Amino acid sequence: MQDYLRVLRMLGAHRARLSALVVCIIIASTLSTLGVTFISPLLRVLFDTDTGERTELVVEQTEAGSDPAGEQGVALPGPVKRFKENSVARFDAWFYSGSKMDQLWRLCIALLVVFTLRNLFTFLQEALRVSLEQLTIHQLREQLYTEIQRLPLGYFSSERTGYLMSRVIVDVDMMRGAIVGVFKDFLSNGLMGMLALSIAALMSWKLLLTTLLVVPPNMLLVAWISRRLRRGSNQVQEEMGNAAAALQEMISGIRIVKAFDIDGRESQRFDGVNEHYTRAYVKLKVMSAISSPVSEMLGIITAVVIIAFGGRLVIEGQLRPDALGTFLGVILWVIGPIKKMIKANSALQESLAATSRVFSILDAEKEGDAQEVRRTELPPLQDALLFDGVDFAYNADTPVLRDINLRVGAGEVVALVGPSGAGKSTLVDLVPRFHEPTGGRVTLDGVDLNQFDLGTLRSQIGVVSQEVILFHDTVTRNIAFGSGDVSPQDVEAAARTANAHEFISALPKGYDTVIGERGLQLSGGQRQRLAIARAVLKNPPYLILDEATSALDTESERMVQEALERLMRGRTTLVIAHRLSTVTRADCIVVMQEGRIVERGTHAGLLQQDGAYRRLYEMQFTGSGKDDAGDSAELAR
Repeated sequence: MQDYLRVLRMLGAHRARLSALVVCIIIASTLSTLGVTFISPLLRVLFDTDTGERTELVVEQTEAGSDPAGEQGVALPGPVKRFKENSVARFDAWFYSGSKMDQLWRLCIALLVVFTLRNLFTFLQEALRVSLEQLTIHQLREQLYTEIQRLPLGYFSSERTGYLMSRVIVDVDMMRGAIVGVFKDFLSNGLMGMLALSIAALMSWKLLLTTLLVVPPNMLLVAWISRRLRRGSNQVQEEMGNAAAALQEMISGIRIVKAFDIDGRESQRFDGVNEHYTRAYVKLKVMSAISSPVSEMLGIITAVVIIAFGGRLVIEGQLRPDALGTFLGVILWVIGPIKKMIKANSALQESLAATSRVFSILDAEKEGDAQEVRRTELPPLQDALLFDGVDFAYNADTPVLRDINLRVGAGEVVALVGPSGAGKSTLVDLVPRFHEPTGGRVTLDGVDLNQFDLGTLRSQIGVVSQEVILFHDTVTRNIAFGSGDVSPQDVEAAARTANAHEFISALPKGYDTVIGERGLQLSGGQRQRLAIARAVLKNPPYLILDEATSALDTESERMVQEALERLMRGRTTLVIAHRLSTVTRADCIVVMQEGRIVERGTHAGLLQQDGAYRRLYEMQFTGSGKDDAGDSAELAR
């Protein structure tokens, strides 16, 4: 229930609409309940032959201080009782005056006015509900989208992409009912129920008390069904997340699926996931369907009790026949709101299961949450970027970096080489604080990176990686991503620096060409050059090149390398090298193995040593005599 109260608090941003909705609900519910009370006047007009005489008697009894309704209704305080009696007497004196046709016309006009107003306020209520619902859903999706971007990288390594997509799309959509719909249903139907029961109590508290004795057992059954619904809904959404994750993996890896999945095992895997979802969904809906027959039986049992006990009161002269008809109509009518509340409760249980998963993402620890930011500006580097005794581990049992001490001077190019799993990428990820060191610290001119605002720090760092991330958008927007508002001339200048202008100009719409999801309409070299152009346009003082030339053909590598050399001029750069030919001119080459630095120096100096770098160099160049022998697994990241 805490989650639901938290959802309701989100409506606080729209107080005016919410207040208007509550007013419309109160008016529409009151008018709906009032409509049921027309049963008694209708019966009296059509079947009572002495309404005029009875009206005169009512007025006389009221003036004499007696209660014409008898002792069946709830005893009211003196002033309230007199007000009620005077009001009823005067209404009866006006309504039942004249001929039967006059009375019937008054009744018809009153019905028309009441239900016209009720329908008007019901329409306004629904319009306000939809607008409130959509405004809150819009706000929630935006908040969730923003908060997902603030999650640490470690979160994404433990959660599947399809699962997160399901939370944003499916779960938020399921919360739609909990946000306003359930609130409206409970308030509206609850108010109608209370008004109807109040009317019934005024007519005959004994009959009402007898009727209510059959309700608690049914309510206990409804509560049991609600608990089962919530558990079932949670399982359905978990299975939906698994299905979405399987679908996302298949689509993103469609080339591998087509090449290797000859016997259709991928389809069989999805069939299994889909079957689990289907079973959970059917089980949930079967349980949900039980609530309707339960409420139906509640109505039948209630009607039987009213007819049996109320009929005896009429026969004994303790209750008017039209009063029993009104009482029966009110109680049977109130079953409708009760059924709607039961249905709303079922929807609420399903929504709460989705709500808890959405809030688990919103409440997850975000980057910089525990940080006390002291510096919102990052001055130009004067001395060095320093890794001081840095350790890092994704979990305590498997350290990735051990006692890293490394100085990167202002404007220097430092290359990191070594076998796969050596910790090169993890080390450079500490600079933009994609991860936080578990030991030691990383500083800029002696100031710990934790002291800088995260957005300010990352705005000063450019990243070009082996895996180029491009979006389903135009070339211009992809290059300008992260650089704010820039002119077309600046975008073109960045593309020229990155050796990309020529192939961009040859595209069907030039810089306005949409390049497809992940830029799949371009070659690997072209995508890499767009990534370089993006970094050029950002113009950062710090640069991270993570195997930016790997997996490229010779011609593409030459053009990309030229672009990278122009990009690195005057910038403090960390390079993760796949091919040693690309880092021979680095100011310092650092060799890493098993999370440690084992060698460092210039290219010439390291070749003179009989160490790890020389062995890697000989394996790449002298082992095959070809430059692209560096594709060896020993030099993979």
